[in-house]
Amino acid sequence: MNSSQLFSGRAFVTKETRCSLASHKYKKLILDIIKDSKNSFFAFEVSYLDGNENYDCYILHGDQRSDIGSDICLKFSLDKNCKELIRESSFLKNNDSLFKNSYIASGVCEKAGNVRYLLSSIERSETIRESGRYIVLENISSFIFTLMAFSKTETERNFKEFSEDFFYENSISKSPKFLLDSIDQYFGLDEVKSIFNELKSFVIENYDEKILEKNTVCHGSLSLDNVITRDNLFKFINCNNCFKGNKLIDIAFVCVNFGLHEEQSNYIINEYIEALALDKEETKKEFEYCLKIVTCIVYTRILYSYIIESCVFLSERRNLLLRVIDNFSSSFYWLEKFDLLSEYRDKIKEILIEPILNSQEDVSIPPNQVITKDRVSSKNKIKKPKLNAVLKKTKLNKPYIELSWEKINKHSQYSCYVLKPNGSFKEYKDSENNNYIYSEVDVIGTYGVGVKTLGDDSIEDSDYDIITLDIFDI
Repeated sequence: MNSSQLFSGRAFVTKETRCSLASHKYKKLILDIIKDSKNSFFAFEVSYLDGNENYDCYILHGDQRSDIGSDICLKFSLDKNCKELIRESSFLKNNDSLFKNSYIASGVCEKAGNVRYLLSSIERSETIRESGRYIVLENISSFIFTLMAFSKTETERNFKEFSEDFFYENSISKSPKFLLDSIDQYFGLDEVKSIFNELKSFVIENYDEKILEKNTVCHGSLSLDNVITRDNLFKFINCNNCFKGNKLIDIAFVCVNFGLHEEQSNYIINEYIEALALDKEETKKEFEYCLKIVTCIVYTRILYSYIIESCVFLSERRNLLLRVIDNFSSSFYWLEKFDLLSEYRDKIKEILIEPILNSQEDVSIPPNQVITKDRVSSKNKIKKPKLNAVLKKTKLNKPYIELSWEKINKHSQYSCYVLKPNGSFKEYKDSENNNYIYSEVDVIGTYGVGVKTLGDDSIEDSDYDIITLDIFDI
């Protein structure tokens, strides 16, 4: 990281979600960018979508008069030399592929103060984080097809250039003094530097040109947020880390970033080998090597992102902070499997697991959204069911919670919920069912599960029977 540019790429720390463009405090900047792009787009609402320490990302909502679609994606940075936006703009502009988002315009808007921007299409779809990571396993042929189609795009960088750029952009060694002091105060600067150095050294010292350098294109950052899906088809977005390399690297990114374990990863690689008629023994050997390299890259990014969110943005961007912690919790398996950073794993847990426990929701009580005023006011309540909730795993090592309880009466109805550590929940309500399978176990921490019997016009609902489950191995 260039310490002199620490804040130059940022637009602002936003807490807005969706609002009218007319009332948005950056209305003029957005309108200037649209005008500079020379596109007829009539935006009337703005939604904050995403961002990192270098740029912000929005959805601009337009109307039918727009000639480039009703919604488009805007990324912009206050640093006109923002490398991520320059790389992504070039990639989207030079590649016409159905398996990525489409290029609309890019450049530097002088009228807006030399803001670097990129306009691209926005897909009506869900990210894998939203739809569930196992949708890839359930539609593996479709995913492999997308992977191979994407590999036929074009880019200039090779893997070595990618890794050099990556470790430079995700380094704390050249950070300003205030950030180094903050890291030292909260985490211990020497230990943090040692962790970063060991991750980087592993990649450099184990660099194997014959395996890593190929002529096919890799996305370079396939994650729960960078793969989108609709109708069991897939596309890749946020294409700012692309390079020419071995496609096994992208599959490794999927396995590590999605939090898949060995059995699930073996399933993917076996399907890939069969689809391309590859040598099984040689491919699996190369894949394990790529997994080790990618694990170091992923954990460098996780730690760097967490430090920036906690020390620079002071944990104000809670959603982004929780996402980083989720990424850590779902992929820690690979650090342990390959015995990487064995000397520092306790320190990493201290840095990242403690905030999970401190910031997670109180799951010992029902979420407010499922607490409804009863239909009747009576001293009598229907009998409370006795809940049984057990964590289990499928043959592919996919975790799930099995919920069940004995029926109170033959036609009794129940309301049941599962509350995740990050506050999201799923409710099963007004049903006679007395067993469910909850498969969205993708965050470490404590889960809350509750069930109550629903009353009728003459008797109140029962209280919730609540169980909490500590889940730290997913």
